[in-house]
Amino acid sequence: MSYLKFIIMGQKKMPKIAVVGRGVIGLTTAELLLDAGYQVHILAKDDLPYTSSMGAGAYWWPHKAYPPDLVARWSGFSYNRYRDIAKIPGSGINMHTHFRYCVKDDETRYALELTDKWSMIDQNDVDFKITEAFQCVVPLIDVPVYMPWLLSRVLEKGAELLVHELASISDVPVDYDIIINCSGLGAKTLVNDSSVFPIRGQIVRLERPEHINNSYRVVHEPPGLTLILPRSGDLLLGGTTSDSDFNTDPSDDDTQEIINRCARVLPELKNLKVLGSQAALRPGRETVRLEAEFLKNGKVLIHNYGHGGSGYTIGYGCANDVLEIVNGL
Repeated sequence: MSYLKFIIMGQKKMPKIAVVGRGVIGLTTAELLLDAGYQVHILAKDDLPYTSSMGAGAYWWPHKAYPPDLVARWSGFSYNRYRDIAKIPGSGINMHTHFRYCVKDDETRYALELTDKWSMIDQNDVDFKITEAFQCVVPLIDVPVYMPWLLSRVLEKGAELLVHELASISDVPVDYDIIINCSGLGAKTLVNDSSVFPIRGQIVRLERPEHINNSYRVVHEPPGLTLILPRSGDLLLGGTTSDSDFNTDPSDDDTQEIINRCARVLPELKNLKVLGSQAALRPGRETVRLEAEFLKNGKVLIHNYGHGGSGYTIGYGCANDVLEIVNGL
């Protein structure tokens, strides 16, 4: 194992690392750094329930993250990690069957080759017109279970949580040697990155019948998307995917349109009790930013943001690249 060491008064010491951001990217990055033996503090202004990650309808599949070659590599790493986590009771990760119906060509079809098992579905078995369909085994992330579990895991491994309101990356206390910027949409102001933009995603939560155990996604033209995810406490339906929309208030019109779209796949959804809806902002960017820069004060700043709708899908892969950067400094 290789460690970055700083010379202070003639003596070597382990670097002190600040991870900025408490969402899924920040926590997965912190976890891999902790596993490698580094001292990690997590700085964020929001408690876990108020992070955008908690509003996600999460399953493993790339969505609005680029470039495809790196996203594929990061996704593959994360898939293998989730497969191992799924063996831990209470983690909130389940390997399950996912059905994907393509009304138009799926630009992320490459993800099939990263899964343990997949097969084509006969188009005649689908009740609406499609170009192709397939089923595969992918990780389902039960966010209300997984995120508290992940936070607890990171704390058990030695991370410290600190509440900090940061207007700029320069506001990070000076006693940290390395800063990992996992601020998501916050990077727009934190490091003045004008290329970061919000992708508004609204989801709807329904009472879940016990017999719905698989997830479904219909790939079609905008507006909106069609997604059905069974979770332990509800049935999550998605959704919206609106670029440069900062509105986090759920819309009744969006709620009804989401239910109507999903009911094309499972008609019984129209009769299920609505438990609620919410909207969150994903951090969009033309490409994920994952790189190091050296600040004038001698500190190292590593950026890890702009994951679009793929934070859970590529988070561990990106975290591993961050670890490799830190080890190589």
